[in-house]
Amino acid sequence: MRYLFSVIIPVYNSEKFISNTLESILNQQCEEIEIVLIDDFSTDGTKDICQKYKEKFDNIKYFRNLKNIGVGASRNIGISKCTGKYIIFVDSDDGLFKNALKALKKEILKKSEPEVIVVKYKKDTFPQTNQQLIIDNINNNKNSEDLINYLNETKFPFSDCWSFVCKRSFIIKNQIYFTEIRIGESEIFVSKLICFMKHFSFMLESFYDKKD
Repeated sequence: MRYLFSVIIPVYNSEKFISNTLESILNQQCEEIEIVLIDDFSTDGTKDICQKYKEKFDNIKYFRNLKNIGVGASRNIGISKCTGKYIIFVDSDDGLFKNALKALKKEILKKSEPEVIVVKYKKDTFPQTNQQLIIDNINNNKNSEDLINYLNETKFPFSDCWSFVCKRSFIIKNQIYFTEIRIGESEIFVSKLICFMKHFSFMLESFYDKKD
């Protein structure tokens, strides 16, 4: 089956929350999605939980690293293993809001398959949401320099990979991968996205539920 979406989830000692994360994705009622789990050598019950989901659902792939290599390197493995047209990054303790993928598919079709979609998130810590950023930039779909100027002026945090949905062919063509460092890997990845993207969009519907 050809998938529209690939959800890449790096997991490490995630036995307490990975089930809720997976259920939030499986409950989207979307048949055009695959889930790629990269287990970064967990030492708790994560492996057993992931394998049970893999056995139950044909659209779930599970890979286990031979040693702990970090979240950035694990996401790179996910990129190499996935097949969907668009990549969604999800942390193992987060989730997607109801109808998130339905809204995303509508956005992709409406905006003629952009390379990158900035999605709306909600979380408890600052900033609680990126809604104002999306509203301020929603009419910009091709000028990344204007977006960069906006970010410099507002100082709005814009470095989390899970607030972006990316076309897989765009990532591969431009060799936009995570650096294999333990801290700051997402910031570097996002910086590359912004510099290379030429066709992008901003989605106002609630999408990513950041739990911590």
